[in-house]
Amino acid sequence: MEACAPTPALCYCQKMQGDDVSDGTFEEPVSVTLEPSVVREAHLFIVLEGERPLAGGARYSVDGYFEIVLRRGAQRETARKVVGRIRQLSISIPDRRMSATHARLVWSGDRWIFEDLHSRNGALVNGRLVKRAVLQDRDLIQVGHTFFLLRTGLPTPDGTSTTIDASNLIPERMGMRTLTPALATQFALMKKVVQAGVAVHLSGETGTGKELLARAVHELASKGGPLIAVNCGAIPRDLVESQLFGHVRGAFSGAIRDELGFIRAANHGTLFLDEIADLPLVAQPALLRVLQEREVMPVGSRESHHVTFRVVSATHESLAELVSKGFFREDLQARLEGFSFHLPPLRDRRGDLGLLLADLLPLCPPIASIDPSAAWALLQYRWPQNVRELAGVLTLGSVLAEGGALRAAHLPAAVTHRSPTESRIVPNDVDAAPSAFPRRDELIAHLERERGNVAGVARAMEMHRSQLYRWLKASRLDPKAFRGCT
Repeated sequence: MEACAPTPALCYCQKMQGDDVSDGTFEEPVSVTLEPSVVREAHLFIVLEGERPLAGGARYSVDGYFEIVLRRGAQRETARKVVGRIRQLSISIPDRRMSATHARLVWSGDRWIFEDLHSRNGALVNGRLVKRAVLQDRDLIQVGHTFFLLRTGLPTPDGTSTTIDASNLIPERMGMRTLTPALATQFALMKKVVQAGVAVHLSGETGTGKELLARAVHELASKGGPLIAVNCGAIPRDLVESQLFGHVRGAFSGAIRDELGFIRAANHGTLFLDEIADLPLVAQPALLRVLQEREVMPVGSRESHHVTFRVVSATHESLAELVSKGFFREDLQARLEGFSFHLPPLRDRRGDLGLLLADLLPLCPPIASIDPSAAWALLQYRWPQNVRELAGVLTLGSVLAEGGALRAAHLPAAVTHRSPTESRIVPNDVDAAPSAFPRRDELIAHLERERGNVAGVARAMEMHRSQLYRWLKASRLDPKAFRGCT
């Protein structure tokens, strides 16, 4: 389900009488559950504008509307109005390949129907050129070089805005920008609790952006201290305690000077314990003591040092499962999971893909646009390595595009290869695979039947002539050669 992990239990540490929570002093965790009312609603997303990839996406609630009109405009804007007794949503896009009034979605009482309104360049649903189509949840629509996603039953918490544009999210920190209602609600909860000094635990698949989110948490509550990131799985087992807690000179062979350690280095800042599940069991009691007492004793020393820091932990594994197997301490799990937050995989955040592109592309060599062939590939791929993989693909593609349009040819083969079991999307572009087009013999049959009359072939195949000309060019067919056929 797209970005709709259950609303997290908000477990936070209540403030002690006379203590300042902001300095890192806590009582035992107390579990509190916040469950905003959630209903399932229909939303239409602008996932990507190919000609303006830095514009990001947008989301529009369409429940209760009879008609959604897609048209070309000077800028991206919407108008919600009542025409007669019909509630209509009009969405304008500055896409020069769209017609003035290009297409519409109509509510039939139990489903959405897509209709092309005699546009110049046609429209595609899941990669296939259509005049009219019955839409289903998660269907992708291409109008001009703009891509829309329909979600017919998206979990939507109370208070969700009916319209949200990427431009509204610019003040949000990277890692906390989303168009998906349930995920946005979770981010809002996180922003409330981080100010109270609550420990935050992040879970999710590798590459979903946990470190980026940890940095956002640090920035939200930072009082000027550092962010110290520690990969618990990369520390040699025999050096875990000295690297975490520090050591004094002569504590062991090779200890030629005093070292603060990661925890004291994070004083007045944030300690990010990445892959906390890999922390050796023998080191867990000492970490638990530090979190409880806010005091750290360097290896080889008898003197404790008071520390004040925020702790953020992350793992792609389930701490509860590790506890049940005896690989992780239950009391340490309770101390780390003050506020638990699950980051969904990128394959479940298709509505956010354009938003993520707008965040990542400025970090890459500049490109002019994203061609439909590349857009379809990016939208249908399942991204097993999540946002980290997306960033790598965009960097490579931007280099190969050399300042022009990003095309499918600039993307790795794994991204452009389409598996029928993974996606219903079929690319529709002159650069796409031949299977995306009508068979060459089918085009020849129509040309022979219509004696090379392109208008007649277009009518027979229910498409616009401009689209037919592109297919004829891709198939290396000249209509003039068929004008003498009988």
